[in-house]
Amino acid sequence: MRSVPIEQFTKAWTIGESWQVGQQCGMFDQRTLSVHVYLCVRSHYSSPDTVPVPQGNSAYWQYVGRG
Repeated sequence: MRSVPIEQFTKAWTIGESWQVGQQCGMFDQRTLSVHVYLCVRSHYSSPDTVPVPQGNSAYWQYVGRG
C-alpha cells in the first residue's frame, strides 16, 4: 500500500459536500479524541450512503490514518 501524507488542513466530512478524487476529509472520533483521515477515491456528493467507514475502506474513501 502506498503512503499518503495527511494534509495540514483537512476538511471535516459533511452531508451535501462535493468531493473530488484526491481530497481528504476528517471525522472526529469521540472515543479516542482524535481525527480519522480519509482520501476520496471516487468523485461524489456526500450523503449518508457515502460516509467514510470507521478505519476502513469503501467505494468512495480510503482510510489514511489518525491526525
